[in-house]
Amino acid sequence: MNERRCYPFRLGYSPVPWNQGDTELSDELFRAADFMQRMSSLGFVGIEHGEQFSMAPNQFKQMLNDYDLQFASQRKNVIFSKPELRESELESFRKHVEWLKEMNGKHVIICEVGGSMHWDPTRTQPNKDVIRLTEDQWRFFIETLHLAGEICQAYGMLLVYQHHVGTIVEKVKEIGKLMEDTDPKLVHLLLDAGHAYYSGGDPLALLNHYYDRIPYIHLTDIRQSVLNHVRGKSLDYLTSVNEGVFTVPGDGWIQFRPIFKKLIDRQFDGWVIVGGEPNRSVADPFSHVSKSKQYVDTTLSSFEAS
Repeated sequence: MNERRCYPFRLGYSPVPWNQGDTELSDELFRAADFMQRMSSLGFVGIEHGEQFSMAPNQFKQMLNDYDLQFASQRKNVIFSKPELRESELESFRKHVEWLKEMNGKHVIICEVGGSMHWDPTRTQPNKDVIRLTEDQWRFFIETLHLAGEICQAYGMLLVYQHHVGTIVEKVKEIGKLMEDTDPKLVHLLLDAGHAYYSGGDPLALLNHYYDRIPYIHLTDIRQSVLNHVRGKSLDYLTSVNEGVFTVPGDGWIQFRPIFKKLIDRQFDGWVIVGGEPNRSVADPFSHVSKSKQYVDTTLSSFEAS
């Protein structure tokens, strides 16, 4: 069993990468108890909620307690950019906030999927390019974000926006516009290293620039050779994932040491979640994650020795 290291932040793991395996593998590995036992044995402090956790909140909390794990959060896809959906989307959002509150969560992670390549249910051609918002649509989107942020405040929670490849907020300029147009008291940013790099950004530069508005971080890595391939072929996001463009920290191209140094120097006290989308040929996700956890611990420990 790996010893839990003491860092200023809480180091957790996202079950999303494990959702990329084939059905037979999924049946074996997606069991919640098995997953939690494995993550606890690696020394993670907490986990995000994933599709494989279908039990009631009290059962889920009991299982977390059994394996000495904390609950981090769960992302919710929203469509805040369409006026005709505002009422229903905010009602669904409020219920999600209440569920997170019941789970003792603090961060409400959302991602706008209106106009997205794969996740907008109102699109008839889901695999085409992202449909960018007009200025009027963008203003409506921002207004709805603020309303959602006020709901979070009422429950004593933080609204955290996740930029994501294949959506309307993916590139550095789009992240910048989101940060500029939103109230910093109502809207915060989830920095995802892999998604930032995939979209042509520098994760460290984004961390430096928006540090005061970043309470939550995803540590995903990129295989540069695969990224070059998918860019050359103009492959869409989901195809790129299946090609293996994403991986866990320490297995790809991103230099995480300066990112970790920033977090240590500033005593970052939010969640830092290890994740990635290993391609489907990876037969043992646990081994993959175990090596990444060792890389993270070794890198962070090197600052203690210096």
